Amino acid sequence: MKVVPTLDLKAGSVVRAVAGQRDLYHPIESRLIEGSDPIALGRAFADKFGFRHAYVADLDAIDGADPAWDTYVGLTGCGLSLWIDAGLSDQARIEHMCEFADDHPAVRRIIFGLESVPNIDTVVAGLRLAGPQRFLFSLDMKNGRPLARSEDWNGKIAANVARAVIEAGVQQILLIDLATVGMHGGCGTERLCRMLHRKYPEVKFCVGGGIRGASDLESLAHHGCSAVVVSSSLHDGWLRQEDLEPYDLGA
Repeated sequence: MKVVPTLDLKAGSVVRAVAGQRDLYHPIESRLIEGSDPIALGRAFADKFGFRHAYVADLDAIDGADPAWDTYVGLTGCGLSLWIDAGLSDQARIEHMCEFADDHPAVRRIIFGLESVPNIDTVVAGLRLAGPQRFLFSLDMKNGRPLARSEDWNGKIAANVARAVIEAGVQQILLIDLATVGMHGGCGTERLCRMLHRKYPEVKFCVGGGIRGASDLESLAHHGCSAVVVSSSLHDGWLRQEDLEPYDLGA
């Protein structure tokens, strides 16, 4: 199982995510670095833990601003391969992100988040452009309910959203409940991950949000997760380097 550190970007800083309430996000206070500079934190992830990949949630881009292209390039200069969520809501942005990834091979995953992607047709178009190995669908939830801006997704339960994108050809899905993010209360998606893993063993399921420490990693590996996305537990010292030794930190 991979362990992937997260950088939540907003206004040029890494911020601390709190239960999906983005108006409450403030620059990170971390044991790893002074300040909240994303490049400094990328170096700390690489140098202090040995991480060779990172998940980038570009919150400004998710809200409609231009992606932070220069920051992405700077992070690859830290020796990190990237999983990038930049709010892929239309064809033009998808094409631009795929072109950027083509030019920067360190971009290993292109995230298509449920809160951004308007419909299944966009999923199919994104798969065609990104390819199934780079395409990662983020099944964004809040308190267990799919978090979608488009009415095309509203009213569906999480398992049915997963089924729809798998039938469209998606091979990698991130399960994340924003209500758990930064709360140190567990991710809350273990049951869903276990159920989906049993039903679709050919699909890779990743989990993020609320990871407390080594015991959560052990539990999620047992439930069939292929990767876990972590943040606050690293900044607050709840996950130490020795806790990560059993897992894949490479690219």
